[in-house]
Amino acid sequence: MTTGTFQIATFGTFRESNILTGLRKFPSQKIVLICYNHDKTKAKLFSKRIKLIDRNIEVTICMITRQNIIEDVFENINTVVRCDIKKFQQLLVNVSSGDKLLSYAVFCATCIEGIETFIINSKY
Repeated sequence: MTTGTFQIATFGTFRESNILTGLRKFPSQKIVLICYNHDKTKAKLFSKRIKLIDRNIEVTICMITRQNIIEDVFENINTVVRCDIKKFQQLLVNVSSGDKLLSYAVFCATCIEGIETFIINSKY
């Protein structure tokens, strides 16, 4: 039986609050953060912050390389979707954090997969 919401979010060194806003707007049982390898430490710290807010949420971090961004993003999105699509009622993607290249790559991959994508518009 499928229940709840699952989110995928781009993660970068700025606008982390947009991910938290997305989680408040669309409460989720699982979130996957997609980030560059060089943001790994910051993503781990941010995942701990998410767990402090909601200890029941499952947080996974997917690392990609900037050199192979398109291939890595498509592969990660495809893997995540195949593994978790049947477990959840709703799958959403938040492209509000991270740099433009990462957000565009994730947006393209999710459009091909037919996944609902949203952005939190905030002032910098």
